[in-house]
Amino acid sequence: MKKIFLILIVGFFAVVVAACNNLPTLESISIEGQDVEFYVGEEFNTEDLVVTAKLSDASTEVVTNQATVSHEVDTNTPGSYTVTVTYKGLVKTYTVTVLADTLLSLEVEGLNTEYSIGEEVSFEGAVAKETYESGRVLDADLTTYEVVIKAAEKEYTGAFCQVGENTVVLKKGEISYEYKVNVAANLYTSIADAVAAGKANAEKVAKGAASIDNDGYIQEQTYAFGQGYTCVVNADGSNHYIELPDGNVFGLVEGINWEGLPYVEPAYEPLPQNLLGPDFRQVLNYAYDMYGAEGLVDTLAFVGAEAINYKEVLPAEVTDSAVYGFSYELIIDNFYYYFIDVEFTLDANTDVITSVNVEMKGWMFTYNESTDQYEQPTEFVTPEFTRVVTVTQEIGERNAENPYPVEDLFIQSFDVEDAEGNKLENGATVNAPMKEAMSLAITNINPESANADIDQIKVTFLDENGFETWSVFGSYEYGFVTLTAYQAGTYKLVIASTNVEYEFNLVVDYAPLETFAAAVYDNNMDELVEKDAITIYANQVLEFGAVVNSGANAACTAVCEGVEISQGDYCEFVTATLGTYVITLTSEANPEFTATLTVTVEEAPSIDEILNGKYQFTSAMLGSAEYEFTPAAEGAANGELVIKYEGPYVGSGEAYFTYEFAGGWLQVIPQNPGSYNCPYGVEIDEQFNLLCTYNGWAQGQLVKFEETEAIEGALVGLYAATFVHPMNGFEFLMQFTFAADGTGSYSLMNSAYEGTFKYANAEGVITFSEVVASFGAEVTLSATIADNVITAKTVFSDAGNELELAYTGGAEVEEEVTTTPVVGENLVFVSTMGTELVFTPEEAGTYTISIDGTVGGIFIESTDEWYLAEYTLVLEANVPLQIVVMTATWSTPEQNAVLTITKN
Repeated sequence: MKKIFLILIVGFFAVVVAACNNLPTLESISIEGQDVEFYVGEEFNTEDLVVTAKLSDASTEVVTNQATVSHEVDTNTPGSYTVTVTYKGLVKTYTVTVLADTLLSLEVEGLNTEYSIGEEVSFEGAVAKETYESGRVLDADLTTYEVVIKAAEKEYTGAFCQVGENTVVLKKGEISYEYKVNVAANLYTSIADAVAAGKANAEKVAKGAASIDNDGYIQEQTYAFGQGYTCVVNADGSNHYIELPDGNVFGLVEGINWEGLPYVEPAYEPLPQNLLGPDFRQVLNYAYDMYGAEGLVDTLAFVGAEAINYKEVLPAEVTDSAVYGFSYELIIDNFYYYFIDVEFTLDANTDVITSVNVEMKGWMFTYNESTDQYEQPTEFVTPEFTRVVTVTQEIGERNAENPYPVEDLFIQSFDVEDAEGNKLENGATVNAPMKEAMSLAITNINPESANADIDQIKVTFLDENGFETWSVFGSYEYGFVTLTAYQAGTYKLVIASTNVEYEFNLVVDYAPLETFAAAVYDNNMDELVEKDAITIYANQVLEFGAVVNSGANAACTAVCEGVEISQGDYCEFVTATLGTYVITLTSEANPEFTATLTVTVEEAPSIDEILNGKYQFTSAMLGSAEYEFTPAAEGAANGELVIKYEGPYVGSGEAYFTYEFAGGWLQVIPQNPGSYNCPYGVEIDEQFNLLCTYNGWAQGQLVKFEETEAIEGALVGLYAATFVHPMNGFEFLMQFTFAADGTGSYSLMNSAYEGTFKYANAEGVITFSEVVASFGAEVTLSATIADNVITAKTVFSDAGNELELAYTGGAEVEEEVTTTPVVGENLVFVSTMGTELVFTPEEAGTYTISIDGTVGGIFIESTDEWYLAEYTLVLEANVPLQIVVMTATWSTPEQNAVLTITKN
């Protein structure tokens, strides 16, 4: 069976081979139907070409799709070209002729002839035919034609930029086709659209001028735009060049950039409303500076759209230009009220903003005491402040020139010289004294056009670990590096610009030791204060050290018999044993210098005794407060505190607290909502003194109420006068307050100097003792009194300055001062910042309120009456009237004065 199957297979393949040997073969190919003529500009094609293969059995087969066509036909150049057709190794060629043909004419129908400024020529809907010398008429592609626009005897391309009749010319070779169009000016239906058009065409502005009249202060500038920068000319003729966002660099013609940094024109964004200051400074600077009007108009329109009574004034028709306007009212910080009017012109041919006029009128609000609100002025007659902004711009080519390339602006080299003019090489050692300023000169800056205020020279001080240090301060300015060292040591001084860097070894040495004295640390002055004796309490830490002449090494060793001295930032002494101790200090730099500090250690006062009873605090500026501590139990350091206060800023009030002293800290907690509004507080210092705080800031010591007896010749009341500072000519207020028990206080320069004293008065000569300075420098006082007039001499000494002030004070005052005046004469306190009074009439009617105009003035805000010596007004019965009395001038002393209220 297998054998028969094998024989059949062999027979089958024999038949197949015989058949294949009898198949027809390819003998030749032929071509026909091909295009052999083309006109210049036509696209070569073989769409009609047919390739036919002839076989050995005389049969044929179309093989066009299997054939390959190759050629180098250039239909843009007349001539003959060969095309080659290949199929399975057989090749046929034929010749193509490119014929020249001339375009004779163009005819177009359906062209758009109505346009607006800024639009470009459109061929949408147009049908165009081209006629050639050969007689051919073909559809025309108008986008292949050059488009030229003629108007006002000028030719231009691009968008339409001339209102009225324009001629559009289509050009191709020698053929041109012209037609007329009408170009209308854009008439925008909103301010936003008009501003957007101006912004879109801002690059057509070549130059302009701008001015701001700020309540009579006029700022003027002109500007011209170049390729990538703006040349700005100030009113004084100085020029500077501004870099635009494309990154080109600017330079300086005259003067320097006053901020010391290159100004970069930012990408424009309208200013948010919360950045507008009361005087509109940011807006008046055109949303960053006075170069171009588009930012100004856009900013004002952006703000105005969210403002009060916003109105737009749009033009009805346009000829050469269109004037747009808008106005609105704006409230800033609930305190200023503005009327803003803006008018700007869009050039009809270019949609460029060519002029802007802004007028701003401002009023301050009035405060309504009854509603606790600021209200708009009742009458807008004369504004309290005005702003007028005017801008004009010209259209044209931006051809301002920047004379400074970047390589001329930046420093390529400079020298560093010491005080003797010696040039310092890089890496040199520079010696500096302690606490004395020294300078290094920066010379020979090259090139000459380089500017150290643009390519800033930076000064850096590094410690031994390479970190910036605060021990040496310095900077570059006006050709000099000035530095001062506050700590001895070795540092790295780096002086560098963008391309130049010097590094020096800065060695700071102590000054020779000339003086050496004991000193204790003063918390108020935050420094060591020279003292040779001091009293402290048991277990109280005393920080001390030595003070030396400026720049000398203050390091010292300290020893005390019976007490171990510890060393930290300062030497520390502490002991629980009462007695007197002598500390000996020895200079580490020069052991020949020694000093002693005598320390008396006393029993610390009992906290429960301190936090018990009544205290008072009085300040000429803040008012007065009474503190009453009531312990929870006998001997307790906790309990209840009531503060009664009165002052020019807070009126009168009473606040309730609990208090507790624990861990060296006095905690005071408000007990009712009104207590949270009390500005007065209390704290205890390391010397166990109770201190008054006002809004969290320590103001001075509390004085305990004690049963006292009047001394012989006692003075009672406030004595005040104005003195002229002998160094600067400024006028300040000085006050003495005397109590019947022989105690008193002084206040100078609005409490910059303040303290307490004890006094005696014998036959008109006042002697002072126990003078303590709460704030400011120590003071020596002496005075005499005659006819209720005190003549005093004060000598203050602080930081080497001695201030001598002689003045004559006012008469002593015995009457009671009131803040609730009644009909008749009332003694009131007239303060610089204003004292608030409340008058409640018992009967309705007309009242006259008056005060000595040389002493003070009266404010009655609720009736819009301001700062007069006398007022007549109609009041309702039992309706409180708030009155504020202030000194006549800032230099008028704060004092008591008579306020008279008369019912007419």
